[in-house]
Amino acid sequence: MFASQIEGFRPNVDEILVIQEIDGIMMSATVKLWLSEYYPDEYQVFIVGENGSSIAKKISVMEIDRICGDHNTVVVVLPIDILQEKGLTLTRWLI
Repeated sequence: MFASQIEGFRPNVDEILVIQEIDGIMMSATVKLWLSEYYPDEYQVFIVGENGSSIAKKISVMEIDRICGDHNTVVVVLPIDILQEKGLTLTRWLI
């Protein structure tokens, strides 16, 4: 999915999510806030394409707004097993 299309979309946290074209600080902040609604702030995601790099970098959801990306920048979010996360309840992440 494109970063510009995330508003109003509800991800399935049991599936891989790929967010494309995170092209700047404003879009990075938007993606971070949106992901924070569905994933814990400490949840690890992968950034690919930041500053032209083809190497995946692992960061937390709360760090996404620090990305200085362009049209090639992608965030990859792996599935989350909510029941195995310590200290989380189903209602906090599924409502």
